[in-house]
Amino acid sequence: MKIKTIVTGCNRKQAKSIALEQEAKVRREETKNKIANKLLNDTKEQLIAKSKELTEAVDKNIELAYEVAELTQTNESLDKEIASLKNKLKLRELTISCREEEIDKLKLNNNTLQQALKEADKDIALANRPLWKKVLGKC
Repeated sequence: MKIKTIVTGCNRKQAKSIALEQEAKVRREETKNKIANKLLNDTKEQLIAKSKELTEAVDKNIELAYEVAELTQTNESLDKEIASLKNKLKLRELTISCREEEIDKLKLNNNTLQQALKEADKDIALANRPLWKKVLGKC
């Protein structure tokens, strides 16, 4: 790119030198702009790539959050079910305890009835004896 400048009061060498300086300035500026544009494009591509990575990470985190929520809900329902089963177990233990107490009472009643039956058998045996044996038996 040639730049023509009109320089007054200068000779041809000075004019050429000024023109070359201006050309060099323009080239340096163009090179700076190219490098800056290249850096901007690279940075833009890196930002886009990073943005995609972050978007994927956020999506993954959202999926994990849903899974955690589901697992938490499942855990809570399992805790409720465990509590319910523990209550049922306590009721069964109480029922068994009550039945054992009832069995013990029935055994006691059975023993009492057996003793009463033995006493009644003795009384019947005494009633069936002849009177003279009764009298002698008491003496």
